[in-house]
Amino acid sequence: MKKGLLSSTALVAATVLTAGVAAAAEAPTYKVNGNMQFMLLNESQDLMFGATSTKTTTSSSVVTSIKQTGGPDHGYYFAVVDPEIKFTMSGTADNGLNYGFKVEMNANTTDTMPVDEAVVQLSGSWGKLELGDEDGAEDTMQLGGESVMGGSGGIDGSYGLVLASAGFGGFSVPFVRTGPALVGDTSDSTKITYYTPNFSGLSAGVSFTPTQKDGDNVAGSGAWEDSIGLGVKYSGEFGGVSIAASGVYVTAAATPLIFGFVTTEDVSSWSVGGTVGFGPAVVGASYTDNGESLQPIGSGITDSYWNVGVGYTAGPIYVSAGYAAYTMENGAQEATRDVISLTADYSVAPGLTAYGEVVMSSEDVDVISPLLSNDATIIILGASLSF
Repeated sequence: MKKGLLSSTALVAATVLTAGVAAAAEAPTYKVNGNMQFMLLNESQDLMFGATSTKTTTSSSVVTSIKQTGGPDHGYYFAVVDPEIKFTMSGTADNGLNYGFKVEMNANTTDTMPVDEAVVQLSGSWGKLELGDEDGAEDTMQLGGESVMGGSGGIDGSYGLVLASAGFGGFSVPFVRTGPALVGDTSDSTKITYYTPNFSGLSAGVSFTPTQKDGDNVAGSGAWEDSIGLGVKYSGEFGGVSIAASGVYVTAAATPLIFGFVTTEDVSSWSVGGTVGFGPAVVGASYTDNGESLQPIGSGITDSYWNVGVGYTAGPIYVSAGYAAYTMENGAQEATRDVISLTADYSVAPGLTAYGEVVMSSEDVDVISPLLSNDATIIILGASLSF
């Protein structure tokens, strides 16, 4: 099967390179752009970030001690987030083939990898082909409430940098999520992705990613292998109302990790969502079901979430509000997080935006007894710059 897949991929690539209509070649053009954010984060929460406490309960004559992990709590922090420099090149061949590449450089002082994305892009009337380290179709085509949030991202923003978690020892449900995540998302692992042309607002994409590795670090594997990511997206406008909808799915085989044995479930995750815009207002929502993807075999742990967001533009001001509910279950045991976010952006000048954001997170981990929890309010003031 793998040999057949590789042969088909080679055939597609060869066809792409020779396909096209006669056209005048265009000399390559080059562009450099980038972005970064500087922010102040102020947090107030029940559980100190980095601290450790122990709750003890007696149930059926059994004493259970459960640790909540989180260190000294400073209360406020400065952060530099997402500083990136992007280099792109694009040109057109004599046969009409559009070609180019993109290299995205990490610029943060804490980044261990200098390059985030590096991809060759080929396109024409037949669609678009991406070869390299780039997000897959399961990510680029996904829509939801996070798609309309301002600030640092609101329900999908930077609040998790200072959020403590109601951790626990020996319990089979892991920490509940702090933001939207499709389990098995291939991120920037090296892959091949094909996107169809747009047919009356409808397009689709498929990605194949052999392992979690990227660049020339090809040996070895990760938590999964042979991933296939699928995405379908529609966008259109009817009577002044813009509508966009998406459906994505990712499947992959769990990698044997211990003495050649597979210890986790295969990946099978999906998400549906969309946005609706009318005048200065826009609404987005999604539901994601990660099932038992990459959970320990036989644990019965399931993972899902849903969210909704609304945004409104008034001149240089953009405001948004969002709500997200995350759930991880294991029979009668459950871990949940509810997140509410309010953001306000002000466009100071082209490429410069100032913003404020308030995030309220409520986490409960029901270990039958006791109930572990952490309620937090996080305020973020920041500036976003791009060129």
